[in-house]
Amino acid sequence: YIDEAGGVRPVSSADVNDYLREVSGGGFTAKDYRTWAATLGAALLLCAVEHPGDVRGCKRVIKQVLEQVAARLGHTVAICRTSYVHPSLLEDFTENRLARSLARQIARRVPAPDPAEPISIQALRAVEPIVARYLDPKRRAHA
Repeated sequence: YIDEAGGVRPVSSADVNDYLREVSGGGFTAKDYRTWAATLGAALLLCAVEHPGDVRGCKRVIKQVLEQVAARLGHTVAICRTSYVHPSLLEDFTENRLARSLARQIARRVPAPDPAEPISIQALRAVEPIVARYLDPKRRAHA
């Protein structure tokens, strides 16, 4: 950015996080937004495929989904899995609970995403309230 004296200054992660906290009025950081986007993206992609029916098939599908989400984040699959996609989403997909809790609701609101295209803002907005309920343990118990 250009400072008050006209000098070029690098933008640090602290600068970005300070800005996000200021404009959001909350304690949010860039990682919070990236985690939210990764979990939403994974939910959309997992619900767009038929459940494979066995653990091995689920691992394959999850790996493919995490590869797509990680590519969008600019991270590795390992970092995406451990730091960005909510673990209960992957667990519930493997246990075939994800489809029952999300897929029908998402399918009514959003067409299946094209893995070659970025997830649209419209698709994310349609899914956000569903995933928010899903990820909030208090609200999830009543969903």
